[in-house]
Amino acid sequence: MWKRYIAKEAIEFCLEYTEKEKHVGLPKSRHDERVGGKGSRGLHVITPSVEDLQQDHLYVLNNNNEVFPYILHHERFSEGK
Repeated sequence: MWKRYIAKEAIEFCLEYTEKEKHVGLPKSRHDERVGGKGSRGLHVITPSVEDLQQDHLYVLNNNNEVFPYILHHERFSEGK
């Protein structure tokens, strides 16, 4: 029973302490109030070509450690044909 009481007290202390402290994160921009999140020169939209989009997609896939096992599996599967 004492262990639960001590754990409860520790959790309550930590919660109270963190509520009072200033949170760490990205600093608030000094421009937020003036421009309301919009760029100072207006909206600028870039539409990449299909070729550029496919090249970027391939680059991301080939440089992602999570995808690498699938690439190896595909290479082994293609050699078997």
